[in-house]
Amino acid sequence: MDGRLPAGLERALSFVVVTPSIHWVHHHAIRADTDSNYSTLLSVWDRLFASRSATQRSPDMPIGVEGGHDRGLVALVRRPFRRS
Repeated sequence: MDGRLPAGLERALSFVVVTPSIHWVHHHAIRADTDSNYSTLLSVWDRLFASRSATQRSPDMPIGVEGGHDRGLVALVRRPFRRS
């Protein structure tokens, strides 16, 4: 078993709670999806504030930051202190 919920159960639960697929899309390497699906427990908040992505999870969906590269631990720790 791969840990995924059956599609029908996932769809039904997603109206109330944040399911794995909803959270997975939040980590999609496309910026518009990364900047969505902020809810941590109740999915109603993303619908209420129009922050829910319409993108559906797919097995080949790249995860990460759009245009980002693996910069190593030191660069990641310094990043919040850099000026934009």
